[in-house]
Amino acid sequence: MRVALIARAAAVFATLGVTACAPPSGDVPSCRRVEGVVLTAENGFAATVASDPAVTIDTEPERINVAMTVMRPLHSVIELVHVVGDREAARWRLVPAAGGSPVVGCTIALGARSSNCRARVREVPHPVGGYYYLQAYGNTVLEAGVSFLLCD
Repeated sequence: MRVALIARAAAVFATLGVTACAPPSGDVPSCRRVEGVVLTAENGFAATVASDPAVTIDTEPERINVAMTVMRPLHSVIELVHVVGDREAARWRLVPAAGGSPVVGCTIALGARSSNCRARVREVPHPVGGYYYLQAYGNTVLEAGVSFLLCD
């Protein structure tokens, strides 16, 4: 009896596992994480990502990820500015959640649901390449990293 129950449970879990791992119907984008830049005091919290006009953020779930190490408490917003050529492409006012952790993660995406820190990509297609710099506005930022989730 006990062996039959275990066998039935194993069959149910195997079926669930196969179903859970099956790809959803329709086209599923192939996405990859691309390292961008590291912003530190040594580089003046500014760095350049190589420009390629074909590499843009233009559809969900593509996004920009910003990871920062900060000293708490934060006194105001932190801005990440993106310049392409001689034009400011975006200025994101990052408002991280209040809390005690010195590590802050901000997602800048197309939709408000996918974004946090009250920042999102507003114009598409948004180029990935260009010059990025951080403005701390009285906050102490030790370092920041910018990466991208890009899909085919």
